Amino acid sequence: MRNIILTFILLTSGILFAQKTDSLKLEQIYQKIDSIKYSESDFTIMQKYFNENSELNKLISEKAEQGDKNATDLIEILALKYDKANKKYGEKEIKVLIYSYYMSLGIQEKFNRLNSDLDAELDSLKLQKKYFEKEIKKDKRIIDSLKNK
Repeated sequence: MRNIILTFILLTSGILFAQKTDSLKLEQIYQKIDSIKYSESDFTIMQKYFNENSELNKLISEKAEQGDKNATDLIEILALKYDKANKKYGEKEIKVLIYSYYMSLGIQEKFNRLNSDLDAELDSLKLQKKYFEKEIKKDKRIIDSLKNK
């Protein structure tokens, strides 16, 4: 679960960094987002994900308590209905939020695959270690038996 939170924070930070450092890239991102048609069901799926994730809610609440305006806005957006969120924050902002949510899921999926591959590699290395330890013990026994002759 911490990985999901980290992924979301990294993605959000990346988008915020892009906004401040490169307006051309930001414009390209907005054009891409504008071309995507999100619906109320996309918003509801995102809202459900956030609202059911207690660790993520805790993190967002802590940020809001520290005075983070984005976290405060996110809490409010997640409490609103789709139409009201669009009216209050604007369709573009809601689209960016949904886009970020879907992107974070994609990044999390890639991370999970990589983590799974690394776990499999680690398991393989553990098996190899056991095999070599057995072989070393066997060789030591042979050497010891030859010494005793």
